[in-house]
Amino acid sequence: DFSVASKNAFRHALGLAAGASRVILLHVIVPSAESRRDVSALMDAAKKSLHSFSKNAGFNHDHSVRSLVRVGTPFHEILATAKENKVELIVLAVHDLAPFGGLALGHTVDRVSRYSPCPVMLVREHGADRGCTKSTAAVSPPA
Repeated sequence: DFSVASKNAFRHALGLAAGASRVILLHVIVPSAESRRDVSALMDAAKKSLHSFSKNAGFNHDHSVRSLVRVGTPFHEILATAKENKVELIVLAVHDLAPFGGLALGHTVDRVSRYSPCPVMLVREHGADRGCTKSTAAVSPPA
């Protein structure tokens, strides 16, 4: 969703990958009645946004980052991508939505964490960098 939380999660993925793994940066477009007519334009815009996002989030060319755009239900597409690419770790951004600064786990995070074929790391929107020396998306073994 290109949020601050997503940027923090991407940085953590890059830190964990540290040149030994590749990072898959995934954006899922949720189709609506209106968007179904022009999915290719939405996908092109999302690809450009992912490129800009990775560049602004500290993408370093020593990491192997693959950007993907898929259309569908976010948790389903995340899990399908993980299975298809034999992902070893999924890193998701979590927004601080609950009252008093607590975490409110949304539908996507709940489903991915329950049904993932691999471990799932959650990165908070605020304070994600406090006490962390490394910054993370989906990490899979090198090709």
